[in-house]
Order: sequence, then structure tokens, then C-alpha cells
Amino acid sequence: MATNEPRRQKNNSMAHGAGERGKYTRSRRAFTWGSIERADIGQLVCDVCDSGHGLVLGRTADGGALSITVLDGDERIREWPGSVEDFTKFALWCNANMADVPFDASVD
Repeated sequence: MATNEPRRQKNNSMAHGAGERGKYTRSRRAFTWGSIERADIGQLVCDVCDSGHGLVLGRTADGGALSITVLDGDERIREWPGSVEDFTKFALWCNANMADVPFDASVD
């Protein structure tokens, strides 16, 4: 049955009881995606996804860092940048290590 709604499923990879935890006390200042230039985020998405990898973007539960997961087959590459400089270093690493498969817009 086809619908226009995305299929929702429980995230079974969470540890038992993880959703029952209390509020965190933030140990550092908040760092959000809004702190990063949109063009830089877009470049990261293009570098990673155009080379055939998956990308999951989020934020840590305490709000002190971003959460970036690159899916590469059976392997996950995870990084938690807590500053613009940390994000830039990881984005440059992704560009150097994953942008080796150039995107060809002429392919049908």
C-alpha cells in the first residue's frame, strides 16, 4: 500500500531504557548547525553523498556538539564537532577521502 507519508519505525538500536533517562546538565555551551555556514554544510553533503556514501546529521543530547555519521557499507564513521573549526577539519577530511568519485550530472 503506497502512501505519501514516510514509513516510521522504532529505533531498535537504542540501548534498553535509553529513552527513560532524565534531563542532561549541559557541561559546555550549545553548538548548533546554525553556527555553520550553509554552503559548508551543503559541500559536506555533496562530498559524502555524491561519492555513494550515506550521511546522518544531528546533534548530541546535551546540545554541546553536532553529530555526523557517514555510512560506508558495513562501516560507520562518526564525528562530534563541538566548534566551527572541528566541523571544518572533518569536512576537509571528507573532501580529501570521499570526494574521489566525482558526481557526473550527464549520466542518465
